[in-house]
Amino acid sequence: MFHNWIKVVWQHTKKHPGYAVINIAGLSIGLAFALLIFLWVRLEFSVDRFHEHLDRLYLVAFSCEGDRYFGDVTVGATAGYLRQTYPEISHATRWSLNPIRQRLLNPDDAPFSCSGRYADPDFFEIFTFPFVAGNPTTALIDPSSIVITESLADKLFGKTDVVGETVREEDGSAYTVTGVMADPPLNTQLTFEFLRPAETAGEIFNQWDIKCLQTYVRLAAGADPQQVSAKIRDVYNDHNPGAYANDYYLTPLEDQHLYALGGGGRIVYILVFSALAVAVLLIACINFMNLATARAEMRFKEIGVKKTIGATRGELMLQFLGESLLLSVVAFFLAVVLVEWTLPLLADLVRMPLQLTMVWSNLPGLLAIALATGVIAGSYPAFYLSSLRPLAVLGARRPGRTVATHFRTAMIRKVLVVGQFSVSIIFLVAIVVIIRQLGYLRTMDLGYDRDHVVVVNLPQTLVPKTPIVKTELLNHSSITAASVSSGTVVGWSSSFGIDWPGKLTKQVFDVGYNNVDYDFLEAFGLEMTAGRFFSREFSTDRRDACVVNQALVRSMGVTDPVGMEITIAPDSSFEAKATIIGVIQDFSTESAHSQVRPFMMGLTTTGSYLWLRVSEHDLSHTLSVIRTTVKSLAPDSPVRCRLLNDDLEHLYTIERLTGLVIALIASLAVFISCLGLLGLTAFTAEQRTKEIGIRKVLGAEVRDILQLLMREVVILVAIAGAIACPIAYLVMNRWLETFAFRTTVSLQVLATAVMTVLVLALLTVLHQARRAALVNPIDAIRHE
Repeated sequence: MFHNWIKVVWQHTKKHPGYAVINIAGLSIGLAFALLIFLWVRLEFSVDRFHEHLDRLYLVAFSCEGDRYFGDVTVGATAGYLRQTYPEISHATRWSLNPIRQRLLNPDDAPFSCSGRYADPDFFEIFTFPFVAGNPTTALIDPSSIVITESLADKLFGKTDVVGETVREEDGSAYTVTGVMADPPLNTQLTFEFLRPAETAGEIFNQWDIKCLQTYVRLAAGADPQQVSAKIRDVYNDHNPGAYANDYYLTPLEDQHLYALGGGGRIVYILVFSALAVAVLLIACINFMNLATARAEMRFKEIGVKKTIGATRGELMLQFLGESLLLSVVAFFLAVVLVEWTLPLLADLVRMPLQLTMVWSNLPGLLAIALATGVIAGSYPAFYLSSLRPLAVLGARRPGRTVATHFRTAMIRKVLVVGQFSVSIIFLVAIVVIIRQLGYLRTMDLGYDRDHVVVVNLPQTLVPKTPIVKTELLNHSSITAASVSSGTVVGWSSSFGIDWPGKLTKQVFDVGYNNVDYDFLEAFGLEMTAGRFFSREFSTDRRDACVVNQALVRSMGVTDPVGMEITIAPDSSFEAKATIIGVIQDFSTESAHSQVRPFMMGLTTTGSYLWLRVSEHDLSHTLSVIRTTVKSLAPDSPVRCRLLNDDLEHLYTIERLTGLVIALIASLAVFISCLGLLGLTAFTAEQRTKEIGIRKVLGAEVRDILQLLMREVVILVAIAGAIACPIAYLVMNRWLETFAFRTTVSLQVLATAVMTVLVLALLTVLHQARRAALVNPIDAIRHE
């Protein structure tokens, strides 16, 4: 039977190669896209799933303000307290949020820049990172110990058996290598080249009032995570009675990568992209169904003969499904070739290690997708063709039944085409809206002048010499202004609560904080709305002055805050008094998903971030000058400088990726739909050849024939637009609502998408329609 299927498929392919190419091309493109999404989704679901005892590994998180805010940055004393107090928690470790940037020296005193973290000895009891040398149980007990990865060991010593060796920092600090571990896999969020004991991180890692790290725990066997969450709920609150409540709870490690604490997260994009992959596959399947049913009449005689000599409906269904499955398998292997060609591009876009070997390792699942595609694509043609009666298809047909059958199948084909174009229009609206939104974000008023601003991450050795660095750089004519800050402008460096006279109990909110210098206002083109900015003329500004934004004033509910004394980080070891000397206009420090939040600034003359306003002429030369100048002041340190606009673009990486994927999907959807339309038009023109000949004999011109053949396309696209536009409007409006600052879905956008599909559809059928219209009427009448 299988051999016969192959023979039949090959005979039909040779007889009608154009239709076979359209079918296989549509299926292979749809399958290739689905395979790419499948590989990406599989990799996303593998992040941090390789650890042993995964079902007992949890991250300590907290909620506050009546579950309106969630976070996972905890105080340093949490891990030790949980381990000692609750027997249900067998192990706990601190994990530093920010990497330790160090330059370690090898035995020949050659420096190597590397990145590490602080962790507790329990780290290796919680996470599965195999050792190649050393004892993981004791590796982080000694304060002078360091655990390094294989690649760092090879970089420093040229070998991996280095337990007991000593590594040094440039300042003379020395550490003993107590363990060498295999390099962390790429599918983990816990990235590092070395680990040092958390006890050496400083007193801040032992306090109850400063959130500075993450806390991971491993539960004892049989412990109920919900009961443990209930027990630890008030751990922070009991040790910070004056602060606003932070209710602790446990969240599974396996959910950390995919799910945001307050809902949403990467899982949303995974579900969306998976749905889009299914949509593209369905469009390809619809093509197959359309072309198969459209060409059904070409196989009437074959079906009639087979039924006359005893073939059952079930046998015919198996034959047609078998043909469909064979075509889908061929399309699958072509899809694998397309995947191999495009996989490096996708891996670069999502910044994850996608490899073709993953296709072969998941071959059974991928083949199952291909076979399911073949079954779906061939199901309707199989049911339709196998239901035909032998007498009807061999000539003794009842006119009424024939007309009804033709009408029914023609209507089904039209419905499927409308469905294809509806999906295509929705995708096109989505990509136009995303492009408009990203364009809006690039040009929206952030409250400061962001163009031609360069940010320099100063090496640690230059932070105390910031005024000297500023002076050197300002000597260059291409640099017009310079300012320094302790934290970045894009995002919050730190935050805390504040108190002020007349504060109400319900007025609880976090305040972002950054230390800036005297020139910050000028460098960013900011404006004051009340009071003044920091000035060298007032010596008290260095001691207790602060400048706040308008959002903070609104949150405080005061009308004239200038001169008011506030308490920063009340009831903590960092509590301090400050006097508000001015109110600055609101400027955005976060992505456009958020409204401008309360923010304040203190005064400094040194910091890790240097902001330079540069001339727009010969920007590459100016960047080279900046790097050369900083390098001359710190020869042994790497120089990191970039445009501020690059940092702002990074805030919308996932939106750009979404736009790119949807643009690709829209292109594929329209292309596959047009492939199907091309096949259907060719078939329709062939079926109506005699009608066209008679019309030409009766005086119809080429223009009239073209209008006749293309009118149906216009009607189908118009119906698709009427269905798709409301859906696209609702979906994209919902997406735009996730932004505090956004554009709109206008009628122009909807019309553009519909007109694009219409033009492409008309161009697709124009050639076939013109060929049919130009045929010799005598030949056309003799056609049948």
